[in-house]
Amino acid sequence: MLGKHSNNLLVLFQLQITLHAISEERYLAEGAVAPPPWADPKVNPCAAQPRGWQLLYWPPDGKCYKIFKMGYPCPDDMELSPAATKAGVREFLAECRCPPKSAQSTYDGRCHELFKTGPCQLGQYFAADTRSHTESDFPP
Repeated sequence: MLGKHSNNLLVLFQLQITLHAISEERYLAEGAVAPPPWADPKVNPCAAQPRGWQLLYWPPDGKCYKIFKMGYPCPDDMELSPAATKAGVREFLAECRCPPKSAQSTYDGRCHELFKTGPCQLGQYFAADTRSHTESDFPP
């Protein structure tokens, strides 16, 4: 009788190992992560360095900077970000951009947090404006 239970336990154990292996393969297949476009050394020379997928090439000075770094080489209130490119185009650009939850003011050119006073007068709040304006629309 003990032999029959041992065989049943062995079969059950082998079944658990098989199911675990199948679930691991499924997990690995579903968990694949595609590298970002700037991780390609052909379009971003910095990508060839250790942890290069975290670096962006800045053409004006030819140096590599950590992605989303605030300040230099960008203005103090902006971060270095990958620029949008056309689909299928094999080029890479970096740009200075306002960080998330902020926008650049057309009045002073600086980044300000959205829905805060920012450069606005007391009682007004800074928000995105999709209308086009001329310089005469702003106070001196």
